[in-house]
Amino acid sequence: MSPGSWLLPAIALLSGLVSLQVDPQKEPKKKWILIAMLIVSAVGTVLVSRHDDHQNQQQEDQAKQDAKYFRDRLTDLTGQGQHMVQTTDLTLKLLENAGVNQATIRVVQQVQAADASRNAILTQTQASNQRQKAVVWYFPKDVDGPKVVAALEQGGFSVVQKSGNPANQALPTNAIWVGDNVTLDQAKFVALTLIRAGVEIKALRRLRNGQGDRATVIEVGSDASLQSAPPLTAEDVSKLNQLPQRT
Repeated sequence: MSPGSWLLPAIALLSGLVSLQVDPQKEPKKKWILIAMLIVSAVGTVLVSRHDDHQNQQQEDQAKQDAKYFRDRLTDLTGQGQHMVQTTDLTLKLLENAGVNQATIRVVQQVQAADASRNAILTQTQASNQRQKAVVWYFPKDVDGPKVVAALEQGGFSVVQKSGNPANQALPTNAIWVGDNVTLDQAKFVALTLIRAGVEIKALRRLRNGQGDRATVIEVGSDASLQSAPPLTAEDVSKLNQLPQRT
C-alpha cells in the first residue's frame, strides 16, 4: 500500500479535528497548533510525492530491465524455425497472463515481428550484397554489439564500427541513412536487424549526398531532432516502397 493512500487522509482528518477544537479568535495562543498542522500537512504531501516519484521511477527502470531481458533472450532464440515462432507466441500469452508490463510485451512483439520480416528478405539481401556489397557504418550503443554485427554480416554486409560524434554520445541510436546505390531490401534488412535487437529506429532515409564513395554506405547513428518522434515498427519498415531523402 502506498503511503499516500493513508498518510495524507490521516493528516487531513487530524487537521479537521484540531480545527474543530481550536478557535483562533477566542484562543489566539493556540494558533500555533493550526500552523503546525498546516506545516505537517505540507511536509507530508512533499514526502509522499517524492516517495511516489521514486516508486514510479523504480517501476519504469524495472520495466526497462524486463524488456531488455526478454529482448536479449528472444534475440538469441529467433531465426530458428516455425517451432520457435510458436514458442514465442506461447511466451507472449504467458507474459500477458502474468500481468507483465505492456511496454515489455510490445518490445517482445517487435522482436518477433522484426525477425520474421528480416528472414523474409534475407535471401534477396544476400543476393544484393553479392552483386554490390554495402558497408554499414555502425555506432553500437546499448546493445550486444558482436551479436548485431554478426547478424548484419549474415546478410552479406561489411560492418565498420565507428566511435561517432562526441556530441551525440548521450543520444540513443535512432536513425539510418543510406547511399544512392543501396537497395530497398538492404536498407530494410539493416533496420529490421536493429529493431530485432531492441533499437528504436525513428527514421530510415537516403543520405543527403549519397553519391561517390558514399553510394553504398549505410550509416547507423543518432539524430537529436528525432528524440520525440515515434519509433518505426517492423510493419512500418516492411511496408516501405521507397526511402525519403535526409532532411
